[in-house]
Amino acid sequence: MVGFFSFQFTGLIALAAMQADVGPWRAGEPLRELEAPQRARFEFGRVQYAREFDASEGLGPTTNNTSCGACHFKPVGGWGEQRVTRYGFMSEDGQFSPVDPGGDTLWQHVGVTGVDDCREVIPSESNHFSLRVTTGATGYGLIEAIPDQALLAVRDLQPPDIRGIERWVDSIDSAPGDPARIGRFGWKAQEATVLAFSADAASAEMGVTTWLVQQEPAPNGDMELLDACDDVPDPETGVEVEGFDYLGAVTDFQRFMAPPPRIPASGMAGEAIMDTIGCTACHVPTLMTGSQLKLEDALRNKPVHAYSDFLLHDMGEAGDGIQDGPVEETWMRTSPLWGLAIQPTSWHDGRCAQLNSADRIRCAISEHAAAGSQAVNSATAFASLPQQEQDLLIEFLLSLGRRPFDADRDGVVLRSDLQGESSGFLSCFGSSPGPDDPCTVHDHDGDGQVDEGDLDMLPAAWDDIETDCNANGQWDVRDLVLGVSQDLDGNGIPDECTTCLGDLDFDGDVDVNDILGLISEGWGCQGSCAGDLDGSGLVDSTDVLLMIALWGPCSG
Repeated sequence: MVGFFSFQFTGLIALAAMQADVGPWRAGEPLRELEAPQRARFEFGRVQYAREFDASEGLGPTTNNTSCGACHFKPVGGWGEQRVTRYGFMSEDGQFSPVDPGGDTLWQHVGVTGVDDCREVIPSESNHFSLRVTTGATGYGLIEAIPDQALLAVRDLQPPDIRGIERWVDSIDSAPGDPARIGRFGWKAQEATVLAFSADAASAEMGVTTWLVQQEPAPNGDMELLDACDDVPDPETGVEVEGFDYLGAVTDFQRFMAPPPRIPASGMAGEAIMDTIGCTACHVPTLMTGSQLKLEDALRNKPVHAYSDFLLHDMGEAGDGIQDGPVEETWMRTSPLWGLAIQPTSWHDGRCAQLNSADRIRCAISEHAAAGSQAVNSATAFASLPQQEQDLLIEFLLSLGRRPFDADRDGVVLRSDLQGESSGFLSCFGSSPGPDDPCTVHDHDGDGQVDEGDLDMLPAAWDDIETDCNANGQWDVRDLVLGVSQDLDGNGIPDECTTCLGDLDFDGDVDVNDILGLISEGWGCQGSCAGDLDGSGLVDSTDVLLMIALWGPCSG
């Protein structure tokens, strides 16, 4: 099964042995095939990615945020909702030009020194503005490893009226004499490597310099002002731990991050419809990484199910209107679709921000029909489809980023996912769902059955505390699924167990075991979690205090 569970086990013993190490996919997790030293680099990089800078450490003098993770937070390294502003001057004939003396088009909207003169102000002659939202860094190592030749082959197969163009980039991390590479990162495909993209973002978005980019943007292009407002020597980051520098660490984190989850892995009717109306000419379902020996095993010869060609296409009036080097105003990189279900917004400026995910996706599809867009025909074809076929296509797109076992689509796997007549694990257990059946969300091993093989995997996906309230040595959820216990009230707890608020292990008492369980297993859980005693949507210190107040037997 390619892309989601891409290897096979040869028996239940192998499955049990591998389960703890593999686990079901969550967005933001490391690639499964990483070796131990690479996983350590990923974990150290995650910490550095979330590291918050202040002015004494080199933040600013102008900035858009204090850490990488402050923008990329759904999950850490993923998508975000923050919008930044690009600006410049647009002539009457639609020609864009920057007004910043240094050619910068990004507004760093926060001054960190508290001195007004050190703030950046959008020049009054600016008359064109465009917002940009945060893209996700999931699967970046795989994207980086796609050979240029593969992207050129896709380009050559595209019909002339929708053919994309590649952006050749002399990356800032290239050695002298290295050939240019095709850009693939950023809304304008402005960088070809994760290292260069990260160094540029650290400088441009945070004002933090690295060994690769040793100068931050000057406020309104005024170099004298930069010298006066920033007294931290460049580069402002270096070796944090022996062998790990900040830039290398955040690069490792992004390169070694796995793609987002998806379920089912293939076979949905909506994907075939998407292909029929021409969407997959640009949103290419699968590309392959290269076979170079310098690539890590986890990145070499791997499928990349990103649904993108990473080329630039003319989006007409739906483009951002910002010229970026050789890339004209209306040309934008094809956005990867993997993870679409969990992205908070769609389109470069986040204009599609509906709370309902299906409505958000419909909004994005409609933007493809803008005047001058290369995608007009596909968008028109979608609008002409019968409602049922439109819904099937949307349902397929909503599978890109969906977690296995997440029946209610809230992004976490909890007791609520056990319930539900059409898609709860309890009702789906023993069924043989097809790709478009609601129960297929529980067929994680892809064998066409929701069975004990999937039940064996459920604990690894579980986001709440695992309980054994009847003390029979078996997880309560397993008791319910296999019929050992009943759950007539539908609360996901065996009926023979006495429980009360704060009794997380359902043993009839709020005691030290519940405190330990909340901290070790439930801490930070978001959603309808057992440990969220105050109903805030997050398990935190307030829940610990409430648990102490509830201390004692449930009957008391």
